[in-house]
Amino acid sequence: MTVKPLVESFLAERGLVLSSEKTLITHIEKGFDFLGQNIRRYPHGKLFIKRARKSVVSVLAKVKQIVREYLGSTAHLLINRLNPIVRDGPTTTAMSSPSASSHDSMLRYSGCSGDGRTPVTAEKELAG
Repeated sequence: MTVKPLVESFLAERGLVLSSEKTLITHIEKGFDFLGQNIRRYPHGKLFIKRARKSVVSVLAKVKQIVREYLGSTAHLLINRLNPIVRDGPTTTAMSSPSASSHDSMLRYSGCSGDGRTPVTAEKELAG
């Protein structure tokens, strides 16, 4: 028995319709993206909810664009502009290590530590 007819009848009773273009029925072990999050259960039984790759790429593209726009400006102006994006970007949800590390490297490349206050210098980078 498939799930789709059951869901369609459930929704029809309530005056709703399932969109065939937007609907994808998949096993949770394959994972799916929903509202900017990737939801997946791994074979060992753990459920992971992390930022979808598309969302992370979008935030990093915004950061890159802003860093380029503020090239030659003071660090204070750049940090003030980046703060809302970094605060509301992928750092607000649990991320996988690859996403977090790429986000961190983008911030280091842009000269920010990620907390919006402390610029990262080469000495700090090498020391810590």
